[in-house]
Amino acid sequence: ERSTDFGKSWTRIDQDLPQGPAGGETTNIVIDQPGDKSTEIIYITRMGHGIFKSLDNGNSWFNANNGLPLPIIDRKSTLALHPTERNILYLTSNKGVFKTSDGGKNWDKLYYSNADSFIIDPSHPSTMYLTNKDSTESKNGIYKSVNSGESWLQVFSNEHINELSIDPINPNILYAGTNVLPHSDQYKPKGLFKSTDNGNSWRPFKTDLPHPLI
Repeated sequence: ERSTDFGKSWTRIDQDLPQGPAGGETTNIVIDQPGDKSTEIIYITRMGHGIFKSLDNGNSWFNANNGLPLPIIDRKSTLALHPTERNILYLTSNKGVFKTSDGGKNWDKLYYSNADSFIIDPSHPSTMYLTNKDSTESKNGIYKSVNSGESWLQVFSNEHINELSIDPINPNILYAGTNVLPHSDQYKPKGLFKSTDNGNSWRPFKTDLPHPLI
């Protein structure tokens, strides 16, 4: 839905999109050129049907899935817009990380494992981070790329990482949220972790938090 009065009223704009159990849930909304109503472009991810794009503030939509293996969107999929290059977007999913350089017309695979949370350094957009979930536990954790996703290096091994966040004022600082419910005595609750050196090292932060999943 869309609001033009600061949320006081809402208008449905998804009539042209797939509905029903196989494709009725929108999991991400990304707006390009926010505030410029003449050129506002919107991308959304739709469960079971991939990515859709609007060039007219959501009044009409078209499919933007070329190169993506469908179905690809789940509730953990992330869609991220490059902070300075408006035609570059990244999609993370349980089938890997994908990149488009032409506004969603074509997608290429960058990373081949199960990626959850994904963030781009706003001051150095070629630097990005993701959380990886792999059948091999030693490969789980946080990965970093400094070349726009062409290659990745594991910077933190932790099988419980669920969420990442970056400080928008000081991008040297990152936070990682973990699954604080242990699967066995070997895996103690981890709480939050913090990095102050661009993700190269991590230390516990607020380990006395309560125990629901993050």
